[in-house]
Amino acid sequence: MITSANLYDFLAADTALNALIGNNVYPIQAPQNCSAPYIIYQRIATQPMATLGEATGNQFDLIQFSCFATTFEEVDSVGLALVAALDGKVVHANDNATLQSRRDGYEEAVELYRVDCDFLV
Repeated sequence: MITSANLYDFLAADTALNALIGNNVYPIQAPQNCSAPYIIYQRIATQPMATLGEATGNQFDLIQFSCFATTFEEVDSVGLALVAALDGKVVHANDNATLQSRRDGYEEAVELYRVDCDFLV
């Protein structure tokens, strides 16, 4: 099972993503008055790993990463850098990240463009 600290450390070590957002990666929500661009992430579902024997205690996590920026071009770049950093990579121990979906949008409450990327880890 992946932890929040593992995710943060993995993303903070990616130079291309770091060049775009710095250390602006947060679990659940960004701090108030955080300047864009930034990424927030949260576990949105878990699924036990299927086995033929007894339960192993291992699980898959579906993690949503939400990228925010002031322009669509900027948030699209952050989203692409996030996908390049995570998709198909071993993020911790034997936990591989696999992109499941990507969605574009606009968050009126904070007046920022948004890209959501869901990864199975």
